[in-house]
Amino acid sequence: VFSKYARVVPLKTKSAKAIIKAFSTLIKSEKPEKLQYDKGKEFNNQYLKMFLNKLVIVNYPTENERLMCVVVERFHRTLKSRMFQYFTAYIDILPKLVEGYNRSFHSSIKMAPADVKSSNSKLVFENVYKNDFFKPPAEAKFEIGESVRLVNEGYKRRWTNEIYTIVNIINRPTQKMYVVDDFDNEV
Repeated sequence: VFSKYARVVPLKTKSAKAIIKAFSTLIKSEKPEKLQYDKGKEFNNQYLKMFLNKLVIVNYPTENERLMCVVVERFHRTLKSRMFQYFTAYIDILPKLVEGYNRSFHSSIKMAPADVKSSNSKLVFENVYKNDFFKPPAEAKFEIGESVRLVNEGYKRRWTNEIYTIVNIINRPTQKMYVVDDFDNEV
């Protein structure tokens, strides 16, 4: 996630067997130390856990079902938008699409993911976090009690129909986080 470097394997199904085969292909070039995944059954099953434990890869599901890895979600959105340019004939050019993504300049890390190496990881860290640690916290855009709609991020950006009320504001070093509940008082 830190380098934003992406590797993909096309799948016909999301069965445990297919996922394990895909992971076997992916880890040939580089084995991760840790793997965090959502609670989907394609990842959260005993077969994949045994496979990862055998390879000594620390693995754990995201506890909050609403929490997603924004870097992965952004990659999905970018890749889908590039794939849609080719309609249904993208499978043959998928490696080139991913290579193009990995060689594209990313403003957050100030280089292409393919250029990130262990020798320049400190520079990447500084590029991503330097300003966040030294700038004063941003003012809250909204106040407790205010009504808001949420945006569903994705390649098709849409606002929710439901209206939420802000019940708390959490101050993080780099951003404000809003806790909302709906009209049924479900946070």
